[in-house]
Amino acid sequence: MNYTELKKQTNVGWNTWNVSNVLSYSHLPEGFTINLCIKEYADNRVLRESMVGRQNMFPGVRSYDGSCTQMNLKYKGLELDVRTVVDDDEQIILLPPLKTGNYRKPTLIIEACLLWGKEGNVFKKNGRIGGECGGRTFTVHTTAPTVEAHHTYSLSPYIAVTLDAPVVVSTRPCSVAEAEALYAEAQAKLNRENAAFGVHAEAYSAMKTCLAWDTIYECEHDRICSPVCRYWCLTSGGYVLFDWDTYFAALMASLENRELALLNAIALTTLWDEDFGLFLNKDLRDGSLSRRISPTHFYALNADCVTETQKRRMMDEHFYNPEEFWGEFIMPTIARNDPAYPDQDYWRGRIWAPTNFLAYAAMKYAGLKQECGDLAKKSEELLLKEWRLHGHVHENYSGDDGMGCGVPNSDPFYHWGGLLAYIAIDNENSD
Repeated sequence: MNYTELKKQTNVGWNTWNVSNVLSYSHLPEGFTINLCIKEYADNRVLRESMVGRQNMFPGVRSYDGSCTQMNLKYKGLELDVRTVVDDDEQIILLPPLKTGNYRKPTLIIEACLLWGKEGNVFKKNGRIGGECGGRTFTVHTTAPTVEAHHTYSLSPYIAVTLDAPVVVSTRPCSVAEAEALYAEAQAKLNRENAAFGVHAEAYSAMKTCLAWDTIYECEHDRICSPVCRYWCLTSGGYVLFDWDTYFAALMASLENRELALLNAIALTTLWDEDFGLFLNKDLRDGSLSRRISPTHFYALNADCVTETQKRRMMDEHFYNPEEFWGEFIMPTIARNDPAYPDQDYWRGRIWAPTNFLAYAAMKYAGLKQECGDLAKKSEELLLKEWRLHGHVHENYSGDDGMGCGVPNSDPFYHWGGLLAYIAIDNENSD
């Protein structure tokens, strides 16, 4: 299968392809989109772009292909559960409000859009919205009576309903009871798939959920991809793909969705310092070896020339050293006894999933089973701490308290954080 054929195979169906709103459901290749917005009357604002980690949103389990998703949204006085299922290529969205606040009941704005410059049209006829594109007619149905809604800032045809009871928005007639049954069936199937990862099922679900929500349609190159996070795409001209970020996304997807996966190996070597017991970085300007160390120093374990004695010293004197990398939360990106560690700022002492993963991969290659198990256990615990609290999968975490929140430069929904789960799953599956 060549690249053109792969894109044709994957650029299909309903999913949250629209990068700017996770409450937006688009069908490819036509580009027809049901875009959901919320008008809340405490201050008459309209939530037009919902983003995991930017609003108070807790992501539930979901599939890669968009056939089953769940999201809990808290906005002003509203708490809304959003559950979706695809049935025979028809999008069904179930929205039961859990709380509606003390003011006037919020309004759900349902827009019919045609995205990415696709050919066709959208319409509003006889109180119903839809679209005609790609040889198909899409019609949007709802179980609730429509109401008048003004000042919604919509740029396309829309209808509105009051969020005072469970409502279904769908592309075919569907009752609340039918939607609940279809979602329950799809969720049970998804839970069974995730349960296949055994004791790591929860961590796998966190990894998969983050990666799936961060997967979008990128129109410039007519492709599906997983950028580092949605928010960065909005501030960077449409999409953001970095080298190792994208390789890590492919690696995580390879556990289930191999069509997205390309595997790449990174290895680097340094020089051994007999006194220090570690391969160190060399300053090519003067030939000196630096004793400021980070997890990258363990990558040398990928080299076949590392002796058993050297492996043991690297582990005992450095990996398990609580003054350097060991502790309740591991592995900080610079040793705990380094002057930069107390900063806990980005690469100065924070814990990053990619560096944990590459250190783990090197240890695995070197046959260090006990060390791999210890790193896998610590990595999984680190991921689950904030996942259970906030539904976050962070770009980086504190080396002191294991939290991702509290700093401005740790994105709360960054897919490579899922590598912390991948480590545990891979270790479980290793001989």
